Amino acid sequence: MPTLNQRVRLLLRAAKYRCLKDNPEMGRFLSRVPRGGCVVDIGAHKGAYTYWLSKRVGPGGKVFAFEPQKALAEELRGHFEGCAHVEIHENALSDVAGDATLYRPLGANSPAASLISASVGESGVPVAVRAATLDEFIEAKGSPRVDAIKCDVEGHELAVFRGGRRVLERDHPVLYFECEGRFHDGGGGGGGSGMAAVFEFLCSIGYDGYFLDWGRRRPIGEFDAARHQTRGKKPYVNNFFFEKK
Repeated sequence: MPTLNQRVRLLLRAAKYRCLKDNPEMGRFLSRVPRGGCVVDIGAHKGAYTYWLSKRVGPGGKVFAFEPQKALAEELRGHFEGCAHVEIHENALSDVAGDATLYRPLGANSPAASLISASVGESGVPVAVRAATLDEFIEAKGSPRVDAIKCDVEGHELAVFRGGRRVLERDHPVLYFECEGRFHDGGGGGGGSGMAAVFEFLCSIGYDGYFLDWGRRRPIGEFDAARHQTRGKKPYVNNFFFEKK
């Protein structure tokens, strides 16, 4: 079981995200996760989203959390030991399963670690990891219906979604993901070119996208990177929602 210190650290981190950092986006996403549902947390890092997702679905649901950084995955296992409905997997997700290289800034555990070397820059230190595809993983689990997906993979979004195309087309889970132009400059999106390639792919398989602008829902067609992703200018929009048309 997790120690008291581990439990406190997780609760403080989860509270920070829920009440400060990602609110109201996190609240909107969680409201779309059904009780008893099956959810996937891709890029779980230190477990803030994993925690709230586990609370939302409850013991009758399922949370599959993916974190390829070994030390962080082990920490997550400690946090969620005894939670039978939460599974921690030490894998990256992509469009091809097998050996992969994760680039970590300065070689340290980081929320900015990415399979796209350009996303990290010259400070990136390569680390060997294992990659899986969402489609193959879900099929190996008996093909449960997937209700919602949170994805934070620093520029690798398109590859992740391509690797889960069968699941996305079958279930149309609610998608909540981070996507930033600075990670996609030069085509670092798993074979696509820029953020538009991610949005276009999802729209092509039956999704509509939107984002929050000062809390107001706006369609993805109104997103303007020059306006909405300027460093130092608020609001800085990097979280997006896609739901079935």
